[in-house]
Amino acid sequence: AEHTPDLVLMDCQMPGMDGLEATRRIRAAEPAGSHLPIIAVTAFATSTYRDQCLAPGMMDRFVAKPVNTLELLACIKQLLAVGPTASGITQRAVGEPHVSVPVPAQAAHARILLVD
Repeated sequence: AEHTPDLVLMDCQMPGMDGLEATRRIRAAEPAGSHLPIIAVTAFATSTYRDQCLAPGMMDRFVAKPVNTLELLACIKQLLAVGPTASGITQRAVGEPHVSVPVPAQAAHARILLVD
């Protein structure tokens, strides 16, 4: 069975097809009236590239590598839903201190596609 993701984490520097082209293809295939949130994740964090990623009709957020876990979770929270939080959700990246971040209950069960 096919599962549609609730959100995409798009690595922008991929071999064969960059994240901008992959996003163009996703947007071209979206049904009218729908919008799949896409977060650009890249080490190429120039202001020009950021502007390309965030141009109208492209990606919804931009996160530079190395990824700050709190920033990424905030982006996911903003894009997925507003509502009650699921308590006790914790997230930790290698080398980061253990933190507890409240996230919307919907986000706690989201299908996130990592395109890397």
